[in-house]
Amino acid sequence: MTGGPIPASRTSQRRDLHGEDLQRALYDYTKFVLEYMKERGVQVDMVQLGNELNNGFLWPDGQISGPNASGFDGFTMLLKAGIKAVRDFDPEIPIVVHLAEGGNNSLFRWFFDELVKRKVDFDIIGVSYYPYWHGTLEELSFNLNDVSQRYKKDVLVVETAYPWTLQDADGHANIFGEESLQWTAGYLATVRGQTSFLRDLIRVLKQVPDGRGLGLFYWEGALSNRTFLTEVIAWVKGIAKTTILRNVGIVERSLNMVKSMLKTASATSGKVNVCALLKSFEIRPNIMAMLIPQSNAENMDSVTST
Repeated sequence: MTGGPIPASRTSQRRDLHGEDLQRALYDYTKFVLEYMKERGVQVDMVQLGNELNNGFLWPDGQISGPNASGFDGFTMLLKAGIKAVRDFDPEIPIVVHLAEGGNNSLFRWFFDELVKRKVDFDIIGVSYYPYWHGTLEELSFNLNDVSQRYKKDVLVVETAYPWTLQDADGHANIFGEESLQWTAGYLATVRGQTSFLRDLIRVLKQVPDGRGLGLFYWEGALSNRTFLTEVIAWVKGIAKTTILRNVGIVERSLNMVKSMLKTASATSGKVNVCALLKSFEIRPNIMAMLIPQSNAENMDSVTST
């Protein structure tokens, strides 16, 4: 990719825009970003409009509930504006609509029923799923199976993560720092526990009827630990054996990048930030699905009750 960042004039907040003016601005900005990327050689394989849209976006016009909310009508008018921009740019690009709380089936039915009523055009239902916040894997499985059939849409876990340690590496509080969260989630905060969770999550996705479980994205990778990176290399080597992954070329480039990062780390502090590594897997929709080779099935470390 060449060229500088998107001009500030395109990213400045327009707090004074409402109604059709805001819809037009959203259309223009979405179209501009896609064209900007194309001009710089970036292939766009998927577009997600907004993030965790449980209560809409671009408040108050796009807020679903609250004192000054515009409800689903206001929200979907804005959503449609963004979707139209994507379709006008390239009608073949899959569009994701993303909610948090992946184990909450009643939420997903409520939300997507309203979108269907308003004839919102989208292709994929995106889900955030963190087992320490969003219910059990059984609840996630029920939800994915249900909504994929109810709406005839593919499903994709667009956010998930699990810690491999409770230790602090940067002097800031960890999101997952309490030991009790292990018991809520059902997996120990160890390398094997992390691996076990991800493998179980993959099984849930593979079991979605009609092959509608596309895969997952790991979010996010801001960890600093060389042992973890060594584990990642082992995982990446097994990626090509998984059935979901479809682009080995990017995997090879990512593996080479990991090795380069480790080489740099060994010459400095021995620690590196792996956010860039995991971000590199998000170039295409299936790349982060998955980092776990099937040959390691014996390395289970889940929490079991007695």
